[in-house]
Amino acid sequence: MRAQKILLACGLVALAVTGVFPPWQYLSQLGGGAGYRMIFAADDQGSRIDTTRLLIEWVCIAAATGAAWVVFGLCSKLPKTDKKPKSGSGEPPEES
Repeated sequence: MRAQKILLACGLVALAVTGVFPPWQYLSQLGGGAGYRMIFAADDQGSRIDTTRLLIEWVCIAAATGAAWVVFGLCSKLPKTDKKPKSGSGEPPEES
């Protein structure tokens, strides 16, 4: 359960980081990507946030986090096995 909480926190941090540093695109006729920069940066290059790419990023992060959360949840429900190391060479003890 602890691993799931850590995983969920990492997913939320990834969503926040991509929200603060979103992809931008130029407003010119050619369009194209203008890279990534902070959302509070001044718009001095004639660009805007590329919402399509940002939503795709968020969906991918959410899907990967959700899938990993399910896997970690299933792994935590597996029965624990006691694998105690056996003393000696692994052969049964000799009778005397």
